[in-house]
Amino acid sequence: MKKPKIGLVLSGGAALGYAHIGVIKRLLEDGIEPRIVVGTSMGAVVGGGYAMGVSVDDMIAKSEKMGMTKFFDFNFPTTGLFTGKRMTKFLKTIYKETTDKDLKCKFATVACDLVTGKQVVLRKGSLVDMIRPSMNIPGIFVPVRLGDMKLVDGGIINNYPDDVAKKMGADIIIGVDVLKNSYSDSHLTNPLMVLFNSLQLLQNELYRHKNLVTDVLIAPNLKMFNQADFKKGFVKEFIEVGYRACDEQMGKIKKLIANWEKDE
Repeated sequence: MKKPKIGLVLSGGAALGYAHIGVIKRLLEDGIEPRIVVGTSMGAVVGGGYAMGVSVDDMIAKSEKMGMTKFFDFNFPTTGLFTGKRMTKFLKTIYKETTDKDLKCKFATVACDLVTGKQVVLRKGSLVDMIRPSMNIPGIFVPVRLGDMKLVDGGIINNYPDDVAKKMGADIIIGVDVLKNSYSDSHLTNPLMVLFNSLQLLQNELYRHKNLVTDVLIAPNLKMFNQADFKKGFVKEFIEVGYRACDEQMGKIKKLIANWEKDE
């Protein structure tokens, strides 16, 4: 029996993106293995791990080693507070020399070119080079140069790239948006959170005008957390929230797959 190509779309959302791991864990428990994965920012980080075959347990272990200090290396004066070199070094410990040719499924990340203002979809080459620009928060990190382009976080133009998954051939799209149900002004406790919340308002407004092509949207309730909660103790809580949110949608997901197979 022909199986549908499941596309998994993972939004940006900094630490909130740990919830993506819980969604992946729940899908795999029922044998649902996405064949197309598209991620922005933290969604690119988690999606890249899945695409290269990292187990859920290993994803959790690597996530617990992640933290904001892994990324910060002051760099004055320039086009960002931090060079991003430490971030690149950390990503290399996870993805090593993996390229698109080594992946078990189609994978893409989304970045934004500050020169043209256009979306850039990265699908070829080193996994580190695909993921690094997508999580490059503008003003915080120096833009990543690629040819004539200056790339920053894809979240400023397409934080939830389901359109990319569709163009890559997904028959059924399951999406996870960790920002849709997470905004809270109670997190405005420092300059970084003011920036995160400001970007989130922009992303939510772009999302509101987006023509969604998603079949099942999973939007975990993450209002009790904030995007800077990279502490080790929060990882499993994020994952549990993502797992439960996916579990609530499993009936719909299975029905969609069954109907697609019947029609084929």
